[in-house]
Amino acid sequence: LADDDEAALVLCGHSQGSLLSFAALLRLQMIDADLLRRIGFLTFGSQLQVMFSRAFPAYVNHDAIHRLYE
Repeated sequence: LADDDEAALVLCGHSQGSLLSFAALLRLQMIDADLLRRIGFLTFGSQLQVMFSRAFPAYVNHDAIHRLYE
C-alpha cells in the first residue's frame, strides 16, 4: 500500500484472527490513519462484540469498534 497510492486491501479475520486483525488496525490507525482508509476489514466467526469485548474491555469496546469503522 505504501508503494502504490491506488492500491487497496481487504483484511479478513476469522474467529480469534478477527481480534488480531482488529488490534493491528487499531495500531495502524495511530501510525497512519490515511493508509487505513484504503483497507477494508471483513470478519467472520468473530466474537469482537460478544466475547472479546468482555475479555479485553479496555481495548475492544463499542467506542473502539466505532472509531475504527469511521
